Parts: sequence; structure tokens; C-alpha cells
Amino acid sequence: MKIIFFKEPIDLSSLSGDSLVEPPSSLVLRLKKIVCKYLPVTSEQFSDKTLTIDENALLLDGTVVPISEKNRKKLVREVIRLYDYHDQLPTEKPLDPVALPDALMSSGSFSGRVAGFAGTSSDSLTVVRHAFNSLFPSGAVYQIINQIGVISGTFWTSLSAYEIWSGYCDREKVKKIQDTEGMSRATAKIGAGTLGVLGALFYLAGKGVEIGADPLSITALGLNFASIGLLGATSVLALAVASAGIYRCSSFEGKLDEFLENAQLDETQKLRGAVKFLSSSIRVTAREEKELRATIARNNSGLDQGQIDTLLLEEMEKKKEAKINYLKRRSSAKTVRLLNTYSSQILEEIDSGNLKNAQTLIQVVKGEVFRKKALYCLTLLATIIGLLAYIGCVVTISAIFPYVMFGTSSAIMLAVALYGYYHKYKSAKEEANLFTFKPIASD
Repeated sequence: MKIIFFKEPIDLSSLSGDSLVEPPSSLVLRLKKIVCKYLPVTSEQFSDKTLTIDENALLLDGTVVPISEKNRKKLVREVIRLYDYHDQLPTEKPLDPVALPDALMSSGSFSGRVAGFAGTSSDSLTVVRHAFNSLFPSGAVYQIINQIGVISGTFWTSLSAYEIWSGYCDREKVKKIQDTEGMSRATAKIGAGTLGVLGALFYLAGKGVEIGADPLSITALGLNFASIGLLGATSVLALAVASAGIYRCSSFEGKLDEFLENAQLDETQKLRGAVKFLSSSIRVTAREEKELRATIARNNSGLDQGQIDTLLLEEMEKKKEAKINYLKRRSSAKTVRLLNTYSSQILEEIDSGNLKNAQTLIQVVKGEVFRKKALYCLTLLATIIGLLAYIGCVVTISAIFPYVMFGTSSAIMLAVALYGYYHKYKSAKEEANLFTFKPIASD
């Protein structure tokens, strides 16, 4: 298996000029997976072939492989990243050392925290309300619970309206930095908020009819069924969002384990590759900077060097923010802060043979990714239970079943929210004492 890098303008200056690269044994298995993911060739077939990465095409044994430009660039970038993080490419300069602004390292805005507190209060009321509904499905207590339901419905309406506003704000923000994943999430927030507002309004109207008239009237039943349909649709959307979150975390874990579980690497190589991968997740690397510069120069032929440099700085800030958003969705703001503060120093320590802080960093990051995935799993479970409750409202013959399911779903979401507050408090106390740095001896 051989790879020829030929006149690839993206970021292969160190390997251009018909240079033939024999991949080291530590990269062979992963390299085969990357190539076979994009090209119509099996792992066994690729072992005896030569891949040529040309400026505008990919060739196997000299024959052009039909592949879209999008997939060609993806393959090239994955191959380059693999070589780079395993120290098979020379480092042109240190990773971008500029400190990140506090806004990018925080876990949310003030308005978001207020909405989170309101959501926690709403979940608490919902748990109480459905517990009493299960015990007293009719009578005077049921009428009191209905009035509590009006308070919960008011919370839902306000929170759903906030979701719409927040989604629009997020969409405008991520559009500027070309964060396509963020665009999808913002659109989902707007959709969920819209369905939530409509469902909550129908719910409130239904409760108003139940309190002031007959709970079994045609009007009350119609309003309640409309509410169930809309809020059920919100649950379906939440199901998709939680599932996507689990997939993102698992995929990120897999990329990290490409280094940590590679039996062909020693401990130092594993940690160096993993920390370089994580560090590049919050910074613009030298090769990414070169690619951005080439793109700006190509699209703005009339600009002088100073103007190109100005545009480059703007594009680098956008790319950096998009990368940080990407990492937060798979780990946490805590991970971003730790990498921003310590990753460069930890890389220097690895080169000097001190691996303790690197091991601590990897352990903390993997813990944050696992925690994020676990919370997505709990959210998925709560959403499924809530969806079953909505279905139960329509088809069940038991009056208690939906209330038990709704209460269970809300209890899980309440536990997730409370754990989030606890973890944030605990992390703030731990971060400053995670690492112990020793002076690195000079030559």
C-alpha cells in the first residue's frame, strides 16, 4: 500500500512534488478504513494498490476514481489529519496560542440559565401534578390539580416561546461562522418551540374549559387531543435531537480512541496524538490557516496582502468558534476551558517524557464525553416515555397510565437538570487543582 501526494493545494506543502509516502504500520488499519469509506475498494484490494491524491482527482494505480469533490476533500483531510496527529508530518508552527474569550468557554448565557431554572421549576410542578393525578383521577382534588396544570401550561408556553427566540438568535449567529451543524440544531429549536407554544396554548384552553365546564365536553376533549398531537410531535423531534447527540458523542469517542487504543503506538505516541487532536479542536492549525489563506486569495484576486491578512483573521475567528461549538456538543465547556488553558503546556511535557498531566487531561475529557452521552441517553429515555404517555392518552383504557408515564418522564428530566447544576458547581471547584506542572529542563 502506497500513497502519492501530488500538487495537493489544501495543506500538503511538505509532501507535494510527487513525493511517495509509505504509511507506517501504526497507521495502516485506520488508513484502510478511511480509504474504503469513500472509494469502491475493499481493505484487501487496497493493500496492493497505490493511491494518488492529485489536485483535482484521486487515482488508484493510475486510474481516476469517480468521486464527488466533497467526498474527495473529506478523504484528503482525513488522511492528512491521520498523518499529522501521529507525527508523520512536520509541524510548521505551534497551534494557535491565542486565548479564547470567556463567552466561548462558558456553558450558556444568563437568559439560558434563567430558562433552565424555569424549566426545572416546570418539571417539578409536572412531577407533583401527575403524582396527584395518578392518586386522584377525579373529584375535588382533580380540580385543584387542574389549576396547578394551568401554572405548568403557562411555564410551557413561556419556555417554548423562549426556544423560538433562542433558536432564531442561534441561527443568525451560527450562520455567520458557517456552522452547519449549529444551523440544524437552531432550526430544530425553532420547530420544537413552535410546536410547544401551540400545544401549550391548546392545553391551557382545554384546562380552562375543564375548570369552568364539563371535563368530558366535546370542546375540552377536542382541545386536549389537539394539545396531545402537537406536544407528541415535539417529543418526536426531541427524540431525533437526543439520538443525534448520542451519535455525535460516540463518533467523537471513536476518533479519540483511534489514538488511545492503537496497539502499534507506545504510551507517549498515544497521548501525544490524542492531545494534539483535542488541542486542534479549539484552535486553527497551521494547515487550516494555509487553506483559508489560499481560498481567500483565490476568491479575492484584487486584494493586496494586507487586505487578505485582515480577511484571514476574520475567517480564522469564525472557524475557531465553529470548532469550539462542535466540541461543546460532544463534550462540555469544561473541556474547552481545560484545553485552552493547559493543552500547549501538556504537549511540551509529553515531549519531555512527563505523561501524568496528559493522562489526567484525557481521563477528564473522556469523562465529560461519557457524561454528555449519558445525559443524552437519559433525555432519550424520558422522551420515549413521554411519547408513550401521549399515545396512552389516545388508546389506553386506563386513566392512570398516562399520568404515571408523564410523571416518570418529567422526573427523569428533573434529575438531568439537577445533575447539571451539581456538575457545574463541582467542576468549578475541581478545575484549578487537576494538574501539577513541573519545570521542564532546558538543554
